[in-house]
Amino acid sequence: MPHLEKLIIQRCKSLEGVPEGIERLADLKVLEFFDMPDEFIVPLSQEKHGEEYWKIEHIPEVNHTYWRNGCWEVYPLDKKHGTKKSEQHTAAIVRTDQEQRNWL
Repeated sequence: MPHLEKLIIQRCKSLEGVPEGIERLADLKVLEFFDMPDEFIVPLSQEKHGEEYWKIEHIPEVNHTYWRNGCWEVYPLDKKHGTKKSEQHTAAIVRTDQEQRNWL
């Protein structure tokens, strides 16, 4: 998988940290966390980036996505700019129910 460009991790409620080896995926351009618990996402999105930030710092686009109010809401982790969680929610990209069916 050294040339993997997009990785989606979805609904892994028991995942406690960024999986080992992601830091070695040099061609990874997009990392998407779908419907993951806040206990997983918040440490990665903190201004100081938590202990595991170094594993994903090379990835240009990291998002966390949740199904809310009938649509997918996509929030950039925005690790490079230190965006606070409250600011991320104002920058959400909303994807409709129709788009959800296309993703499945």
